[in-house]
Amino acid sequence: METYRTEILRFKRTTVCGILGICTVLILQGCREARPGELPGRYAFSASWGQATLILRPNLTMEQEVRPRSGDLKRISGTWKFAGDFLLLKPCLHVDRQAQGEAEGWCNYGVEVPLSGDVQIRVDFARDLAYQKVGGY
Repeated sequence: METYRTEILRFKRTTVCGILGICTVLILQGCREARPGELPGRYAFSASWGQATLILRPNLTMEQEVRPRSGDLKRISGTWKFAGDFLLLKPCLHVDRQAQGEAEGWCNYGVEVPLSGDVQIRVDFARDLAYQKVGGY
């Protein structure tokens, strides 16, 4: 009887430890690297000051549009390049928590794919702000 009880406890402990181990791995690997073919599409970004859209085309051209709540629509066209985990836009309208589409020669943003599977273009890692993919191209 004592051996049977010991085996049940060992089984429970092993099962719990296995589940915790799997959860730990999933949490630590909450994001994966994006593949270049996943990037083309339409993206949206919202902040307290307004919103922005970004279109990445398969031919490596892009369009970006920024709509501040208190200002004129800003638009720019250019090119994009994906290297490693980073997206390079040339030229671009820089956006983040406060930047409302300031024209820049280039912008470099991190790209990741969380467990949800949707590509995100990070404009501010510290504040968890990102363009969210809202459609394909």
